[in-house]
Amino acid sequence: MKRLALVLLLAASPAFADGGGLLDQAQQAIDDIDHDQARTLTTQALEGGQLDPADLRRAYRLAGESAAALGDARAARDAFLRWIILDAQAALPTGSSPKLMAPFGEARTEAEKLGRFAVDVAVTRTRDRVEITLSAHDPLSMIAGMRLRLGDASEVAVTGPKAILPAADAASVEVAIAVVDTRGNELSRRNVTGTAGVTPTGDGAGPIVRDVAPTPRRRGWPTIVRWPVWTGAALAAAGAGGFFAWKVGQTEDELAALNLASDQHSFDEAEAVRDRGQRQALFANIGLGVAGAAAIAAVLTFALEPDGVEIQPAPTTGGATISASLRF
Repeated sequence: MKRLALVLLLAASPAFADGGGLLDQAQQAIDDIDHDQARTLTTQALEGGQLDPADLRRAYRLAGESAAALGDARAARDAFLRWIILDAQAALPTGSSPKLMAPFGEARTEAEKLGRFAVDVAVTRTRDRVEITLSAHDPLSMIAGMRLRLGDASEVAVTGPKAILPAADAASVEVAIAVVDTRGNELSRRNVTGTAGVTPTGDGAGPIVRDVAPTPRRRGWPTIVRWPVWTGAALAAAGAGGFFAWKVGQTEDELAALNLASDQHSFDEAEAVRDRGQRQALFANIGLGVAGAAAIAAVLTFALEPDGVEIQPAPTTGGATISASLRF
C-alpha cells in the first residue's frame, strides 16, 4: 500500500532580530526607570510587524508595564488584556507595584469573561492542491490573515480564513503557516506531523489524516447568571433582611415602652409605631426570601454549569484532513 506523509508546520519566516532587540532595550529602559523610552521602543517593536508569538506576548507585557508606570491605566489594561488572552500563564512578579497590579487585575477579570485565544487550522491534501482553512476563537479580533508557504515556493499572504495552494503530486508535502495580526506579527505557530495510508479511488481521493488529539473548549454560563453573581445577591439580600429584622426588634421595644406609659401618649403615636414595625417586618421577610431564592440559584448554576465541548477533527471527502488546535 502506498503511503502519504502530510506535514503541517505552523511556522512562518522568522522574526527580524531588531524586533526582539527593541524589546530587550525596552526591558532595560524599564529596569532603568525610563518608562517613556520603554513605551517608545515597545511601540516600535509592535509596529514593525515581525514579532514571533513569544516576542509578541513579551511586547504586550512591556507595553502594559510602561503604560501603568506612566499613569495610563487604560492603555495598561488593554495591553495586559492582549497579553493574558494570548498567554494563559501570564502573571506579574510577586510584589509588583499596585500601580501595575490594578490594571492587570482588571485585564485578568475581562480575559476570564472573553476566553482564551485559540486557532484551529484544517489542511486538506489532494493530488494537485492543498486547501488550508482557518477557524479561531479570537475575542479581541486580532487575526488579520495568514502567511503561507508550500515547500520551497514563495510566501503568500492571505487575508481570508481559507486558501488553496497548487501542489505537485508527491508523496509528501510541507506547508508553512503563520496566523498574523494587522501588522504582520505572529499570533501563533506550531509544528505538527501527520502520516496516513492511502486508499486509491477512481476520483483521486486521498487519505484521511488524524494527527491531533481533540482539544476541549470550555463553555460556561454567561457571567451575569453564574454562581458568584447569585452568591453575591444572596449575601446582599440576607444583609438587608437581617437589618430590617433588627429594626423590627427595636420597634417592638419602643411600642412596649409606649404601652407601659400609655397615660402619657396618645393612641395615634402607638399606631404609628405599630405601622412602622409592620413595614419593617415586610421588608425583612422580602429580603430573607430573596436571599433564599438567590442561594438556591447559586447552588443550581454551580452544579449545572456546562463543563465543556469537545472539538473533533473533521474528515473531509476526497482529501486528507488534519486539525491542529493552538492555545496560548
